[in-house]
Amino acid sequence: MIPCSGCHRHVRADSLSCPFCEVPLAAVPAPTTQRISTVALAAGLSLLGCTEPGDPGDSETNAATTSAETESGTTLGDGDGDTQETFEEGGADYGGPPVCPESNESAVLSVGSNPIDLTDAGNTFTSTCGSQSGSGPDAVYQFTAPSAGTFDFELVAPSIDGWLLEFDTYDCFPYVPADCVPTPSLNIELAEGQTLYISLDSTAGGPGTIEVTQS
Repeated sequence: MIPCSGCHRHVRADSLSCPFCEVPLAAVPAPTTQRISTVALAAGLSLLGCTEPGDPGDSETNAATTSAETESGTTLGDGDGDTQETFEEGGADYGGPPVCPESNESAVLSVGSNPIDLTDAGNTFTSTCGSQSGSGPDAVYQFTAPSAGTFDFELVAPSIDGWLLEFDTYDCFPYVPADCVPTPSLNIELAEGQTLYISLDSTAGGPGTIEVTQS
């Protein structure tokens, strides 16, 4: 229905004149199927956000942006609705894992005779060496090489039934080599300024000395 230009009453759109006031009516063609399809297609493309090639939303641009974001370590989605995080490599940028308290509290050894005493020491860790188990007192020591060379560490302590081992400051446990035997000595090559951590584990503690010599 359309309004009549004369009497303003609504008449059929296909009428040639108003049946009420007989004013001629302009013919208004009905919308064609092609026009409806074009409007629907335009609306659909608008909803889908389609763009011309080269626009910021086209697939090639999106792929390049996604690749750049992945390389920079930003948070990305993998398409399944979950958030997938990527991180830059290099844990050293964050300082790495913390060392164990025994390393921070370790006594310092130097070249020469170093008095020690496990009488009142606790049993923080239990290493095995040969057929013996270090279920007695233990302690950790550190040594920084004054120059490059091979250094000998020897436990001189008749009252201590124990052994010397390299100490892992991150696992907080003595490193026990495959050929470990209950003998109180180590022979280790070090670079100048390199710091070595040594654990003394035992089945029975007491006073003694750790002799450090450079060979």
